[in-house]
Amino acid sequence: WNLKDQKAFNILYLTILEGKKKEDFKKIQLTHGEDTFNSIQWVPGENRISFKTSREFKDTKPGNLWVMDLNGGEAHPVTSFETGVQQYRWLDKDNLLFVGSEAKSLYDKEKEEKKDTAEVIEDEDHQEITRLFKYDMKAKKTKRLTANDKPLQFFLLSHNKQWVIYSLSMS
Repeated sequence: WNLKDQKAFNILYLTILEGKKKEDFKKIQLTHGEDTFNSIQWVPGENRISFKTSREFKDTKPGNLWVMDLNGGEAHPVTSFETGVQQYRWLDKDNLLFVGSEAKSLYDKEKEEKKDTAEVIEDEDHQEITRLFKYDMKAKKTKRLTANDKPLQFFLLSHNKQWVIYSLSMS
């Protein structure tokens, strides 16, 4: 038994809640394999779900957003950002808000080239700055909505989707 050979993964299931007895509930397995999935949301007004996954596909790195049609078909990536997507919320079926970071800084690129794996705790001068973005899936365009110089931790969208409130990390 080798700890290095152990892998953690999860499987997405859809449970149809009809009937009154436990036996009436239908469970459908949606995914297979050794990928992880999180941040699952329904796409507004659609019979589709979105999620983040550890899966890599062509130019799509782990941490990006994927969509799966529950009528059938394979899941496919809808974002392909270098640094992935952190928290996200749908505005409508074609637009979403998300927390992410822009391309790697010069400092990070130089660290990578030197193969420097050291992590400095509370490095205020070189912390990753996360911001709020809007992504239009039809036009495949991203618009940065905030210009903060501290990391954006989380955000909440109002019920009418006209307002957003967010928190910055002030270490």
